[in-house]
Amino acid sequence: MKSAVTESNFKGMSDDQFTREFGKPSIRIGSITLIIGFVLAFVPAFTLWLVYGVVPTPAEIAIIFTLVVSSGFAWMVVEPISYYGVLGAAGSYMAFLSGNISNMRLPCAMVAQEVTGVKPGTKEGELMATIGIAGSIVTNLIFVTLGAIGGTLLLGALPASVKDAFKYVPASIFAIMFTNFMLKRPDLGAFGVISALLILTVGSMFIPLPLQMLLNVVLVVAVGILIYRKKKKI
Repeated sequence: MKSAVTESNFKGMSDDQFTREFGKPSIRIGSITLIIGFVLAFVPAFTLWLVYGVVPTPAEIAIIFTLVVSSGFAWMVVEPISYYGVLGAAGSYMAFLSGNISNMRLPCAMVAQEVTGVKPGTKEGELMATIGIAGSIVTNLIFVTLGAIGGTLLLGALPASVKDAFKYVPASIFAIMFTNFMLKRPDLGAFGVISALLILTVGSMFIPLPLQMLLNVVLVVAVGILIYRKKKKI
C-alpha cells in the first residue's frame, strides 16, 4: 500500500518543483553538514598534536595518505554512484556522514521503499529513503550508545561460535538485498551475477588490474546499459 503522505505531497509535482523544494535544500544542508563533519574528523588528531605533542612526520603522513587512497579510491568512486539510485541526494548525504551504508542505511532505505510501495529512483522513493535513513540513524545512535556501555560485557559472555558468525552478517545483508532486487529485475540481476563471475575468473587471470578497478569497469558498463534502457524505455 502506498503512503498517504507520498500520494498527497507528490501527486502532480513536477521534477523542477521537487528539485526546488526538496533537492536543492537537501544539497545545501548536506554540503554544510559534510564540511562540518570533515573538519571535526581532524579534532582528535589536532588534540594529540597540540595537547600531547604527538604528530607524525610529513613522510609518515604521505605514506598513510597513499595507503588509504590506493586501497579505498575505487570504493570512493563506486559507492556514491551505485548507492545513489536507492538513497537519493538527501539520503546520500546522511548515509555518508553517518556511515554503515551497506549494512545499515541502504537496507533501511530499501525496506522503507518496499513497505510504502514506491520505486527507487523516483521522487517518492527518495523521500521514503530519506525517512528510512533518518530513522536508522536515530535508532543506531541509541543502540550504539547502549552497546558501548554494555556491549563489551555481552560479547564477552557469548561463545566463540556466535562471535565467529558475526563476520558473515555483511555478506548475508548483501545477499538479501540482491535477491530482493533480482526478483524485481531478473535481467539486471543476471548481468550482475555474470559480471561478478567473469571478474573473479577470467578478469583476474587475463586483465592486470586490481579487483576494485575491474569493478569500476563493470559499474560504468552497467550504468551505461541502464541509461540506454531508460532512454529507450525498455
